[in-house]
Parts: sequence; C-alpha cells; structure tokens
Amino acid sequence: MKRLICLVLLAALFLPGCDSQEEEFVEPVNFYFLKADVAYFSSDGVIAQEIREAKGHRQDYEYLLEMYLRGPESTEVKRVFPKNVELVRFELSEDRALVILNDASARLTGLDLTIACACLTATVFDMTGVQTVTVRAETQLLDGSKSITMNREHLLLLDSTAAPIGE
Repeated sequence: MKRLICLVLLAALFLPGCDSQEEEFVEPVNFYFLKADVAYFSSDGVIAQEIREAKGHRQDYEYLLEMYLRGPESTEVKRVFPKNVELVRFELSEDRALVILNDASARLTGLDLTIACACLTATVFDMTGVQTVTVRAETQLLDGSKSITMNREHLLLLDSTAAPIGE
C-alpha cells in the first residue's frame, strides 16, 4: 500500500495540473509543495510547483533548500514540513543526493512524511538532475526507518528495510 501511495503521489508530479506563474524569472527554480486543494487519485494531483527566483544562488543547493524549507509564498500550495524543520547537511555525488534534516522532521509520519519527502525529492531532482534522493533526520528515525530514498527511474519509495526478492 505504501508503494502504491508513493507511485500515485510521484506520478502526479508529471501530470497536468502544475500551477504556472506568469512572472518572468532570471534564475527560476521549481519548489514542490502540497496543493492547497488536494485531489487524491485524480489528474489534478496532490503536488504542485511554485516557481521562485534563485537570486544568484542557482547552484547553491543548501541556500535553495533552506529557502524551500521556509515554505511557499503562494496560497495555492501548502508547506509540507513543520516550520521548525531545518537543513543540517546536503551532499551531492554523481547521480545521488543526501538531504539531512534536523530531528524536528522526525515528527512527520505516514502519508504526511511520504508527501513531504516526495515534494522535497522532486525539488532536489529539478535543482540538481540527480536520479536518487535520500532523506534522513539528523539522529532520529523517520517513521521507523533510518532514511527514505526515492528514485526518479522507478518513482517509488524504496523500502530499505525489506529484504531483496529471493533472500
């Protein structure tokens, strides 16, 4: 069931329904948030983008993620992480990114955590072009797992606690 929900949420990223803003940006960056008017299991989707100006920081991913965690500017989308969630560290290597958030992120569970990680992952995908994003809390578990990994190719939550098939 967890995988089905993730598939639906991440597939919604690529379906019509993303808000477009007419403002012209010099250095646009796409931030993904929960739609204010969520439409589960429909083509309108759950997640929408908010286009923001990078203000000379297009390659400063930590700066952009800190801006992202402050929440949206538009009323058409809603923040996905609590206000006190902060970026601890961001690591980028080849086609992978690691996002470590403070332990306030560990208060999210279930569908709220899945949506938050899907939005953050889509944001990191757009900013960096990586294929895989792993999200962790600094010292605590995220809903019982050490980390949550989402992969662009499969558009599924990869459950690191499950044994591989055949073992």
